[in-house]
Amino acid sequence: MKLSEYKKDYYEYSGKASDVVRTAAFSGIAVVWVFRDTAAGTPRLPEALVAPTLLFVVGIFLDVLQYVLSSLIWGVFYRVKEKSREGAVKDPELSHPYWFTYPAWTCFVLKILCVLAGYVFLGVYLLNVWR
Repeated sequence: MKLSEYKKDYYEYSGKASDVVRTAAFSGIAVVWVFRDTAAGTPRLPEALVAPTLLFVVGIFLDVLQYVLSSLIWGVFYRVKEKSREGAVKDPELSHPYWFTYPAWTCFVLKILCVLAGYVFLGVYLLNVWR
């Protein structure tokens, strides 16, 4: 398989992982919402569900941050390179500093870990309620 095909697979799988994690975070918030306490007249979250809710929200925030940072980094990179090559080759082959990928990759990994941790806390809560 060509290297470009591996890169294509990477983009496909990381994009799909982001979609699944985003959906899982919103679904986790929905599950937490089902278990809210409405006995006092105003909805109140049980203390044991605060941590998973925060983790799901942070996961969604990291998801948005990943795409915002990536668009800023690659947008600025594109604009700088476009301006510096006026009159040059129409679509030159370029390389970029490797660290340009660190912010998006960090957000990607952290959002997955946050949502997984949220489900661990949610699972512990459900097991305790079920007993």
